[in-house]
Amino acid sequence: PKVYKALPKCLTNITTLLPKRTDKDIFLQAALPVIASHMPNVTIPHNDGNYSPDIYSLVFAKPGAGKGVAEKARKLGQHLNDKLLEESRKDMARWESLPKKEREQTPKPIQKQLFLPGNTSSRALYDFLQINDGRGLIFETEIDTLINAARQDWGDFTDVIRKSFHHEPISLRRKTDDMYIERPE
Repeated sequence: PKVYKALPKCLTNITTLLPKRTDKDIFLQAALPVIASHMPNVTIPHNDGNYSPDIYSLVFAKPGAGKGVAEKARKLGQHLNDKLLEESRKDMARWESLPKKEREQTPKPIQKQLFLPGNTSSRALYDFLQINDGRGLIFETEIDTLINAARQDWGDFTDVIRKSFHHEPISLRRKTDDMYIERPE
């Protein structure tokens, strides 16, 4: 109860609409990582470095226990995700309108977005992070999505998640390209 009274008004307004205490708790727990993903320039000093306010959150409960309210928190990031997608569409349209010769000399724009899919390959996660300046949010309502991806040879990106927690650099070297992300979040 004290926590909800101390929240910013926008979150207080939302949580008052949720009837049960467990709904409020699940919503808030799911909302914090979404809100943190909107603060790319915020860092918090710690004794071993500066950290972003990124939060890893997981809600465990039996099926039908009300975890679905977490999906409402995802909507807090929808506007930013839509904005990034729209900017990417405009960049692509500008690139496509270039004369053919100029287009061949100009790198093709890459689509940015806030939400990164949990059902992805390790390489695709690296690509997403590189495109998004090292930032992204995996928001899945079912843990099975992440577990199943991690069980695949192509999908085990748990090392990237662990390194990102401490903003440790991640790198990738393949025959055809290299990738280095200084500070993943």
